[in-house]
Order: sequence, then structure tokens, then C-alpha cells
Amino acid sequence: QTTEIFYGGTASLILASTNSAVLFDIQQGRKIAEINTQPVKYIIWNNDGSLVALLSKHSTHSFISF
Repeated sequence: QTTEIFYGGTASLILASTNSAVLFDIQQGRKIAEINTQPVKYIIWNNDGSLVALLSKHSTHSFISF
């Protein structure tokens, strides 16, 4: 069950649930990548959009390349 939806790049979304974050391709309608994580509250992209930091209430996942 999705709890948060974030920008995931061109034609993509990051769908966050209570225990994972999924990079979802809107055009193809499929999951591209998934990571197990605590509930994500914020995301921060680096300047060129190749890495993203997932921030939760009690932890931070370092920059992740999807």
C-alpha cells in the first residue's frame, strides 16, 4: 500500500510504503527498482538526477542510484 508519491525522474514516480520504496515507470507500467526502507518522508535528488537520498523520520539512506 502506497503512503507517499514522489517525483522519480522523467516519466517515473517513486512510490513509498511503510517498508519499501519503488521506482515505477509510468509509460511502461512496471516496477524498475525497489529498496527496503523505513517510511520515506522526503527525497532529495542530486544536481544531475542520477542519485537520490531517501529521508525518513529516524534514518537517512545515503544517495541511492536507481
